[in-house]
Amino acid sequence: MSDIEKKQFFVYLHIPKCGGSTMQDLLQRNFGHFHRSFSAELMEGPVARENLERYFTQFPTGRCLSSHRFNIDIPWQGDDWHVQGLTIVRDPTSRLLSQYLYTRDLPGNTIARKYTLDQYLDFVEETKDKYLLGANGQVNFLIRETSLSFDHLLSNIEEESIMAFTQERYDWGCILLKAMFPNYFRKINYVIRNVTRTKKPTLTESQKERLGNLMKLDRKFYQNVNEKMDQLISTHIGGPAEQKVAISKFKRQQQWRKIVIHPLNRLLKNASTAVNRA
Repeated sequence: MSDIEKKQFFVYLHIPKCGGSTMQDLLQRNFGHFHRSFSAELMEGPVARENLERYFTQFPTGRCLSSHRFNIDIPWQGDDWHVQGLTIVRDPTSRLLSQYLYTRDLPGNTIARKYTLDQYLDFVEETKDKYLLGANGQVNFLIRETSLSFDHLLSNIEEESIMAFTQERYDWGCILLKAMFPNYFRKINYVIRNVTRTKKPTLTESQKERLGNLMKLDRKFYQNVNEKMDQLISTHIGGPAEQKVAISKFKRQQQWRKIVIHPLNRLLKNASTAVNRA
């Protein structure tokens, strides 16, 4: 069976604090009831490869899966199905600070609530628990509980088994989704979700140096994804003139969604809730 005839599935590997809540909303709008999102404690571990194979073989109606519980040990091809991975990565320093501030604001006696930033960096440096996203947290999160290497992860990006984009270039990521998968991603404008509101601390030179040492592999991965994005934009969008048109069109549509569509949807949702309670 040719790839064109195979059933297409998408799997979103949701790295914490990388714009994933916004992405979940975008997936839901594009796939509707064909999108299966299951939230779970990170400590539950990744979904086993054989369970994914069983799902793709026996439950063809769910065309998009998204969760924190995926690593890169995914069966990309079956006899009659094909899987496209998706993920979003973030500047390593920004992501770690967001993780620190987010967990400080959570209820309960969280680790971050106990620690100053310097103490938290000590913890990040010392922890071997990959679920807590310590040193090189994004890379380790994607390859956790596998025998797969960093080079294998990079090959997944280069071969486009996983289409990755950076949170800092979210608009271009959405534009690429529509350009590369036009039959599946038609509604690519978004409203930002689950933002950490606490102001980020000003880092000392010592803290910057420590973060740089803790995130060397993450930094290399982030750079690799940005370079791959440049290549994909050139391939699927075109040169500078075409890129200018594409980003201008996207921003106009984004503004329309922010000012008109999103408020209207919220109004209708609130009205429906009020009627149901009456």
